Amino acid sequence: MSDPLVRKKVLIGYVAAAIVPALILLDTLVGFARGWRMVYRQEQAIVAGVAVWMMAAVLLVCVARGRAFYLKHWTRLVVLVFFSVLALAVAESVVRSLPTGDAPFHLRTPDHQWIFRPTPQVMPGITGDSRYTTNADGVRGPKMPLDKDSLRVLCLGGSTTECLYLDDDETWTHLLTSDLETSLGRPVWTGSAGASGLASDAHLLFVENSDLMSRVSAIVLLVGINDLSKALVSPTPDAVGELARPELVGRPIWRRSVLLIRGGVLVKQLLKKLKGDQLNVEDEGGASYISRRERRRTAAKTDDVPNFDAAIESYRHRIEKIADVCARKNVKLILVTQPVLWDESLGEKERNLLWFGWLDDGRYLSITVLRATMDRYNKVLREIAARRSIALADLASMNGRSELFIDDCHFNEAGAREVSRLIAPVVAGVLLEKFPGGGK
Repeated sequence: MSDPLVRKKVLIGYVAAAIVPALILLDTLVGFARGWRMVYRQEQAIVAGVAVWMMAAVLLVCVARGRAFYLKHWTRLVVLVFFSVLALAVAESVVRSLPTGDAPFHLRTPDHQWIFRPTPQVMPGITGDSRYTTNADGVRGPKMPLDKDSLRVLCLGGSTTECLYLDDDETWTHLLTSDLETSLGRPVWTGSAGASGLASDAHLLFVENSDLMSRVSAIVLLVGINDLSKALVSPTPDAVGELARPELVGRPIWRRSVLLIRGGVLVKQLLKKLKGDQLNVEDEGGASYISRRERRRTAAKTDDVPNFDAAIESYRHRIEKIADVCARKNVKLILVTQPVLWDESLGEKERNLLWFGWLDDGRYLSITVLRATMDRYNKVLREIAARRSIALADLASMNGRSELFIDDCHFNEAGAREVSRLIAPVVAGVLLEKFPGGGK
């Protein structure tokens, strides 16, 4: 056999062994160039494994025995790689077509419990483990009463309504129960349909289509922050969907694999069963928050204000439609403005808690621009409430108060108490006016 033919077969064998890890590593480098960073241990393990695979393929071609291996098995390597890639592509397609098994739209998995263990250094103002429990409807809160005279208040919004890292008993939606019962002197049920990442487009779909609307007396809507964030990164802010987390922006193609994502969930569940652990512990070390804050801290900041006019008008239109739907369904609507930590007077410690404001080019808006833009969204709520005589709970007094927040906009334990304190009188007034002798 001639030397050129031998070298050709060795080269083919090497390419077959190295092509997959090389493409994955290249894809990863492109992701890094676009601002993506590895946050989770699973991501780091995958990249490390692929790097070892690539190194092994290179080392083999550098030694005589390795070249002999490639020469002997080059056809098998080509066939193996081809059919492996084909099988993965088919599996990815099949998995994408399968039902997700996710919770109902805008709700969480019914009758479920998660445990969060927030670190005080990462999430100041939160202490101890945090339980997150849902009822049979997928709502965070106790079972909704069935008697027709009960007052039932459903709190709707994104993550600032969901209060993900607060214990069930510490969320403002739970505290609202006792505050309302004290004001009204009768039992009141409150629950949370808050879902992280969702904005007014999703809230409109919820009030239009959710069966829960026929069972509640009032909707408390805390809204605005996700609409602002979507307007920063989405070319079509009207598109319904969850706001992409900053650690996923610019992610590699392999990181978008549904097969990989669902496979990781299954492996995690299997490991939990093998350990006999019944708790669903989420993000125990706060890795996602640490990464998000580091991204903002090291990124370029800009005062170049995007044109928010169209996005804000769309926001206004959606809030108007939400009000129309609630009126048509005889459900009282209480609008709530979004308070934020953003303030020019913040010190370095408080500024290091921030992570919002990312643009699709990797830059971040300055605190000044973020605050001014959030004020514009809140102004829309005030104008609609005044013009249409809709009840409004204005949380502007919380702005810039670092003792109430864990980051840009999410509340700690003290913040949740303050939100409930400010909202409760407004909700109580609405319920007394609309339902003086009972509920829905």
